[in-house]
Amino acid sequence: MRPTPGGVGPDTRTGEAERMSAAVDPWEPHPRPRAVHGLGDPDTEQGLLNLRDLGGIPVTGGTTRHGVVLRSDDLSRATTWEVEALLHAGLSTVVDLRSPHEVASAGTGPLRARGVEQHHLPLLPRSGMPGGLVARLTGNAVTPDELGRWYAMVTLASAPLLVGVLELVARAEGAVLVHCTAGKDRAGIVAACLLTVLGAGRDDVVLDYTRTSVALPALRRRLGLAAVAADVAVLVDAHPGTMAGMLTVLHEEHGGVREVLGEAGLTDATTARLRDRLVVATPARTSA
Repeated sequence: MRPTPGGVGPDTRTGEAERMSAAVDPWEPHPRPRAVHGLGDPDTEQGLLNLRDLGGIPVTGGTTRHGVVLRSDDLSRATTWEVEALLHAGLSTVVDLRSPHEVASAGTGPLRARGVEQHHLPLLPRSGMPGGLVARLTGNAVTPDELGRWYAMVTLASAPLLVGVLELVARAEGAVLVHCTAGKDRAGIVAACLLTVLGAGRDDVVLDYTRTSVALPALRRRLGLAAVAADVAVLVDAHPGTMAGMLTVLHEEHGGVREVLGEAGLTDATTARLRDRLVVATPARTSA
């Protein structure tokens, strides 16, 4: 399900065709994850800056299928070209993890009017940023481990909601796009849960999280966070230690992501449906 400019109609995007032809295609199949980011323009900060496909990641029994689950920054920023590309790619469902305040401020974007199913499931109902973590650590630098522990706290507190997101992915008819404002923290937690349930290894889950780093300079400028104090810089970074910290806390203190979600209602049937939708089996090797 790869979008092509030919399916969109006359190209009225000044200079964008040339830029897109030279860019890495976010739907291009590849055997391993690589730094592929959205169709947006990091120079002008227009469009989706942190859009990527969760396909091609090693999991138990194979790799994740391309074109089934996408993760992104704020979908209200999508350009007309990006909307057409997503529809061409088979997008049927959007999961919006932003807070009610963020949605009221930025809007939902243009896809609702195009018949795409929308689900607003605020992972952090009161705020999009871990301000509570900063308050608890006043006077101390926020480390990747601390932010990772906060991710784990969010996972534990929101486990039923996370199960609901996975159930939506399991039963959706087309591609599902999960997004928050930057596509880093909340979308990162959802992606980590999904990949872990499918059997992705710790290193591959961390690798997917860190791929956001490529988009962060433009995202920081867009969000007015280009200059932040050194002691809280990790909050606007995608440090591997953050996701590793989340997984460590959940594994050592709560039995792991799958155990946490299982206690919150994730069933074997839903897991099986997720595997049917998302896992491409690795071909068996034949002896010479």
